[in-house]
Amino acid sequence: MSMQAQGTQQFNNSTGYAMLLMDDLKLLIPQEQIEAMESTKDIEHSEASGQDQVVGYIRFENRSWPVFSFSNNLTPLSSASLDRQFCILLHADNGSFGVLSEQALLLNPGAIQPQPLPECMVMKESPITALAIFAGEVICISSAERLSEVVSLNGASKSE
Repeated sequence: MSMQAQGTQQFNNSTGYAMLLMDDLKLLIPQEQIEAMESTKDIEHSEASGQDQVVGYIRFENRSWPVFSFSNNLTPLSSASLDRQFCILLHADNGSFGVLSEQALLLNPGAIQPQPLPECMVMKESPITALAIFAGEVICISSAERLSEVVSLNGASKSE
């Protein structure tokens, strides 16, 4: 199955999406991949030193999970923007991690109709798997799994 078909098939079974705002990028993530939404006030920033991409840690279910801040082109940033007030804890096969967002809006299951990426936009290393139109705007769709591939999660979580 092609990468394009995999991304579209994955999102057709979604129970809805969360729309995250990062600078001027609006990104949709399937709601079933979200474990929690927390305030950035709950992030432990002091523990992040020494790991370039990790901007802090968030506690959830007796563990501390790494938190990442992405630019509008979905590359990890080394510091968190003060505009980002939400930490969205995502679950991927290789672990959980937080993503900082300026806004987080939960959308109903029927509100989004994913469309496959045009062939010219399909790139193996890109976390974007599909597109959708919402409120007259083209919005990118990704997943916890694809975002986790952008950052290194190995050894980033902590047991407490």
